[in-house]
Amino acid sequence: VTKFLSPAVSGFLLAKELEYLDGAIQNGEKPMAAIVGGSKVSSKITVLNALLDKCDKIIIGGGMVFTFLKAKGLNVGTSLVEDDFVETAKEVMAKAE
Repeated sequence: VTKFLSPAVSGFLLAKELEYLDGAIQNGEKPMAAIVGGSKVSSKITVLNALLDKCDKIIIGGGMVFTFLKAKGLNVGTSLVEDDFVETAKEVMAKAE
């Protein structure tokens, strides 16, 4: 849709959701866990780094899990892997420990 609209902007609902999430993360009770999914590490790396400082546990799901599994040295077969972000995944895991 956004490729057909100019300008394309986010709406008030998204702003409200972000405000709610920010409040939940800043003022949330401990222990806190986050579940992050999606197919690409590249589009979530900023979020993951921010959550590392605020959450006690982060659960990685979706297709991006295979980049993390490859970073751990595991065989992922023909699964989707962002080879350019394997080293980044190693750094995120090291920071998490």
